[in-house]
Parts: sequence; structure tokens; C-alpha cells
Amino acid sequence: MKTLTHGVLPLAALAVLIGGVTFVAQYNRRPPPAVPLQRPVGMPLSFSVIRDDPDPAEVRELESALDGHLDVGLRNHSQHPVHLRLMSRSPSCRRLEVFAGSAADWHRFQAELAACSLGSTVAPGACPLLPAVGWFGRLQRTPLAVGDEVAKVPAHGAGWLRLHWRAEDEGPERLGAALELRLADGTRTIHRLEVPVVFVPGIQFDPNPVDLGDVLAGGPPARIVFWAWSYTVPDLSLRPTGDDPRYHVVVTKLDADGCRQLAQRVEAAEPRGRIRAGFQVAVTVGDRDGRLLDLGPLRQRLWLERSDGREPVSVPVTGWVRGEVTAGTPEDRGCLDLGSFAASRGVSGSIPLRGERSGLRVALEQATPDYLEASLVDEASSATTPRWRLYVRIGPDRVLGPLPADSAIVLRVEDGGKRRLIIPVRGRAFR
Repeated sequence: MKTLTHGVLPLAALAVLIGGVTFVAQYNRRPPPAVPLQRPVGMPLSFSVIRDDPDPAEVRELESALDGHLDVGLRNHSQHPVHLRLMSRSPSCRRLEVFAGSAADWHRFQAELAACSLGSTVAPGACPLLPAVGWFGRLQRTPLAVGDEVAKVPAHGAGWLRLHWRAEDEGPERLGAALELRLADGTRTIHRLEVPVVFVPGIQFDPNPVDLGDVLAGGPPARIVFWAWSYTVPDLSLRPTGDDPRYHVVVTKLDADGCRQLAQRVEAAEPRGRIRAGFQVAVTVGDRDGRLLDLGPLRQRLWLERSDGREPVSVPVTGWVRGEVTAGTPEDRGCLDLGSFAASRGVSGSIPLRGERSGLRVALEQATPDYLEASLVDEASSATTPRWRLYVRIGPDRVLGPLPADSAIVLRVEDGGKRRLIIPVRGRAFR
């Protein structure tokens, strides 16, 4: 009997040469080996996962919230055909397809594929580098639905089983399917094909969120460095987007040694797979080009564009911008908390404001949402420390449940400049 390696390793080369044939092929730069899976006892059909790491014990990371597929090589070692029927599939395995042919068809497919990869001349339309448009040589493509279609693997034939996946949630899973294998003599066996995977975010950050701490308005810009990486995409670049000059972002891609050091840093708390692309991201925050930072809580989302065409990713940047006007006490953290209140009765609340020098003036600019009724009252002030009190009211039956996350009163600090003070408002209305 021929060995599994004899029939599967050529398929491993296939994974790299055909764009999009496997999840690995989308990102890997070197030919991946095929890792054997369990072979059903007494059955002639063998399986092997096409992957980019020779260690079969390593759990593969796949990107969540992304449509992808993983290919499992298959080979029939007997002189009779084997029929496959799909009985069930794992939650994230959305559909399956089988591509199989005779030994002659399989060898011809590999030869033409190799000719394309080496730049040899082949007949027009014969290059299989774009199987998505329908070229699979003489291999038979069979979609498998639970309990319906049957795929045939010819005697001594070979091909691959494609598992299409999409996971909305993150975490470990055994991606696969239960297959009924039927021989020519009518023998039937249920075989569960499983590949251990972990679904992870496409890009991860450390720390997350990125906390700048206290930022002095009008003072030196605050700077912080954080890290981003991918377990799934090696040939990746990140580019900052956004046109707010107050947030200056510089992304530096790490080399192999930098990725190893980053892995030691982030995987001490949560061991994972190999970091395939790592980045150092430096953010400088401060007044720039006439744009002033708002006083109060800093809540900014930084967006990074991916070079692989996937959706941009973002990381929240938090902090506290301090200046010449302060809202509330240290315990208030600059927020007005209205607490829980009956929606039918509404609620009122207030928060004190203190200026750091004479001559400061504060004016109401905006209330969000518009059912927040706000008024600002001057209080007794000394010659050097002006004081105010901000009153906020919500009328009866204006809201039910928690206030929107962006609920806030915006004040204008008029001190020769035009800086704003943001005071978040929290509360929850019940029936």
C-alpha cells in the first residue's frame, strides 16, 4: 500500500500555488506540509490537513467574523470507489465541498498546476491558479448538504474536502463534520473529521483600551506606545486613518525578532500560536493646528486600515484632559450621575464647576440628547476662583432604560480661546 505522504504532499504544494484554495494559502509564503489526521479503522480513505506548520499538535488560529475555508486532503487507497455523505457539521462550518478525481486526473491536475507555477507555457485557460472561476481540471466538484448529495472518490483517487467556515464568536472549536463512508460492498461507517481551531480577532491590541492617563490641556503632548499583532496574517501592513491632527499615529512593523519579543510579552498571560505580524503603534495626543483638546474624559477611537482589504480595525484611547475648569469632585470623575429614577416622574441633578483663575467664563453650548434640559448658574466666587453649578433635568416619560452612552453637556470655556468642557451624564429610568 502506498503511504499517505506519497499522495498528500503534492497536495500541500497545491495549497500554496492556488490562490484561495486554503485558509493557509491566502497568507503563507512557503509550501505548507500536510498533517495526517486519524484514519478510520478498516477504511481505505485517509485525510490530512493542509497547513503551514509541521507540528500537528499546534492548534490553528482562524480569524473570527470572516468567511474563509480550510482544506483537508483525501486519498482513496483501495481499488474501489468510496462514497461520502455529510451527516452533520460543526457550528462554524457553514458548508462543505468535495473535489476529487481518479489517479490519472489528479496527476494531470498537479502537473498542469506545476507548469503554471514554474512559468511554463500551457494552453489558454488551462492554468488553475484561479479555481474560484471554476477551473479544477477533470476533478469533480460536489457540494455536500446534510443527508443529500453524495460525493464519489474514485479508486486510487485523490482530492480535497473543503470546509467553509465563519465564526461570529471567539474561542476554541473543533471544526469539522460527521461523514458517512460507504464502500462498494455496502459497508457503511460514520467518521468524524475534526480539526482543533481557535477563532481569534483578526488584529489584537495590548493594552486594550489604550489609557493615556491625565493629559494637560495646552501642555506638552502626551505620548503612549501600544502593540498590535495578528495570529493569522503574516504579509500584513497597518496604516492609520483619520484626519484629526490632535491624534498623531505612527505604525512601525516589527521584524521577526520583534515579533518573538512581542510574543513573550503578550503570551505570558495567554499562550497562543505564533505571531505572524506585529506592530508598534505610537500615539501622540495634544493641541495641534488650531484644534484644541476638549476638557474632561478623553474617548477617542483610533482606526487602522488593513493592507489585505479586510475591514479596518480600531482601538479605543482613553484618558482625562485637565485644564482650568474642573467639573465635580474627584469621586465624580467629571460625570453627572442621575442614578436610577422613575421614568414617569423624571429626575433632576447638578454638579459644581470650579475655575482655576479669575477672568474665566463658561457658557452652555450643547446638550445630548435633546431631552436633557440644562442651565448654568454663577455661584459665590473669590477673586481668583470662579465657581458655577450646572443643573440638568429630564422631564417625565422622556426616556426608559439607561441613558445613551454619548449623553453629555458641552460647555464652552471662554478664556481668550475656544476650548470645550465635556460633562458626561449617566442615569437609568425604570417604569
